[in-house]
Amino acid sequence: MRATRSGSCSSRNRGFVSRSGEIRSTSTSSAASRARTSSGVYARRRRSARAGSYRPKAYVCRPAEALPLLDKALRHRMARLGAHHYATRMTQMRIAEAELALGRTATALAELETLWTGSQATLGAKHPHTLDLRRMLAEAQAADGRLQQAEAHLRAVLALAVQRLQPHNNRIAWTHYGLGRVLLRERKLAEGLDELRSARALFVRNFGAGHSQVAVIDALLADPKTVESARKTS
Repeated sequence: MRATRSGSCSSRNRGFVSRSGEIRSTSTSSAASRARTSSGVYARRRRSARAGSYRPKAYVCRPAEALPLLDKALRHRMARLGAHHYATRMTQMRIAEAELALGRTATALAELETLWTGSQATLGAKHPHTLDLRRMLAEAQAADGRLQQAEAHLRAVLALAVQRLQPHNNRIAWTHYGLGRVLLRERKLAEGLDELRSARALFVRNFGAGHSQVAVIDALLADPKTVESARKTS
C-alpha cells in the first residue's frame, strides 16, 4: 500500500499556503465563507457539517514544500494554543502524514502513536480527532507492512465512529477505503472489495459521482486481476 491516498493529488485538491503557514484549498467555491479563529488564522467552513471532515491534501501532494510551512504553523499554534489543543495535534498529524509521504515511516509512526495516546487521554477514544489520529496511525502501520495491526485499528475506528458520528460522515468513508486497501493486501479480497464499495457509496453521497476519489475506487473495482482474484476467494 502506498503511504499516500491515491487520487488525493488531483488538480481539484491542490492548495495554497496562508500567511500563517496553514495549507488551504483553492477549490472551494466563493460561497464558502471564511471565519477568523481566535488564533488569527483563517479557516474555511466545512463543505458540509453533516458530511464530516474534508481537507485538501497539499501536504501529501508536495510534502517537501509543505513540511517547513507546517512546522511554522505548529510553532504558531504551540505558542497560541498550547501542546494539548486539538488544533495543535491536527497540525502535528499533518506533519506526520507529510513525513509518511516522504517515506519516513518510522518517524511518522512514532509521532502518530504519541499523538493518538495523548488525544485518547484528553478527548477520549470516540472523539473525531482521536479517530482521525488512529486512522492515520493505521495508514502508517500499513505503509510499514504491519497489516494486521492496521486492520485492527481501522476496524476499531469504524466501530467507535458509528457510536459518535453520523453514518455518512466522511471520516467513515476514508476508513472504509483504508480498510479495503489493507484487506486487499492481506488477500482478503472479497472483504476488501466490499469495503471499497462502502467507501464509494459514501463519497458519492457526500461529494457526487464526479469526485476524484470515486474515480480512484472505480479503477480498483474495475481491475480485472483484483476482481477475478476476489471471485476465486469469495
